[in-house]
Amino acid sequence: MPAKRVYRLRWRVRLAAGVFLGISAACTTSFWLRAIRGEDDPHYAWLLLTLVFVMGGVLWTLYAFQSTVTLSDEAIEVRGLFGSKRLLLRAIRGRRTCVFAGDAEGGGTTIYLKVVPEDDRLPMLTFQKDYNFDAAFHAWFHALPDLDAMDRARGKDHFGLN
Repeated sequence: MPAKRVYRLRWRVRLAAGVFLGISAACTTSFWLRAIRGEDDPHYAWLLLTLVFVMGGVLWTLYAFQSTVTLSDEAIEVRGLFGSKRLLLRAIRGRRTCVFAGDAEGGGTTIYLKVVPEDDRLPMLTFQKDYNFDAAFHAWFHALPDLDAMDRARGKDHFGLN
């Protein structure tokens, strides 16, 4: 494995964030222009709500283009919109996988990968599976001890309860 590999979110996630931002900006512009021109009574709750959607689109787009998972010879680092967490490879206890199933109406399933530290004072790294991980990353991740399988073998759930 090379000394450092940087993984970014897949393009479909970035595209979805950009499309959401574009649609929310267009709706906001439409609502505000109609209110300013006097074509509609200003519904202040709707005007505020459209601004909230635009801010959400801006944050999602920034997150989609700035977030990275970096794997190097000595550490793994997860960088997000508001900071980063780093864990030395020698301080890793194992891995977990969390699956959040969508609802019955067709909501998508989200898979999170977790890198668990030996010491609880160190950060646990959690990131979506939606990064452009290659075979080298998957080989590294699946070589870590599977803490979920160990818990199942002991008859415990994810939280160590029966």
